[in-house]
Amino acid sequence: MSVRTMPEVRARDAAAADRLEASLAGLVAAHEELLDATRAHREALSRADRVALARCVERETEILQRIAGHEESRRLALAELGVPGAMLERVATAVPEERRERVRALGERLRGLLGTLGREARVVRTASAALLRHMDGMVQQVARALDATGVYGRQGRVSATPIRSGLDVVM
Repeated sequence: MSVRTMPEVRARDAAAADRLEASLAGLVAAHEELLDATRAHREALSRADRVALARCVERETEILQRIAGHEESRRLALAELGVPGAMLERVATAVPEERRERVRALGERLRGLLGTLGREARVVRTASAALLRHMDGMVQQVARALDATGVYGRQGRVSATPIRSGLDVVM
């Protein structure tokens, strides 16, 4: 497939280029917001703040839905430009010359955000796993303290026997 030049770009292609640029700008903005939300999620985990964690998850879900919409618009615009699934440099050559630098800049900014988000998400995943292990350990300690038999089960934990006493935990 040959690369189209400026004179070959029709009005339909200009409209598709508009949609592509708008979807890339929307993706950049949404990913910046997701990065902020991910950092807030990490902070909430460090405080073990379940209310803040719930808000973070809701916010991240809403942002991810917006990202999916922008991504669909981007995919459709690329198909209209005749470069479905193409890499950034190929995409940039399919848009009018006056837009190429903006499209490249948006693509590069998005690529950088995705890298940063990946690193932040790994930190959140690790922190979540650590908090889960901590909470599991606390539950096991409480179970051992309340267990009348003190017998370990097959999984190396105090067996789940009926508890004869109780503990009211308020968070």
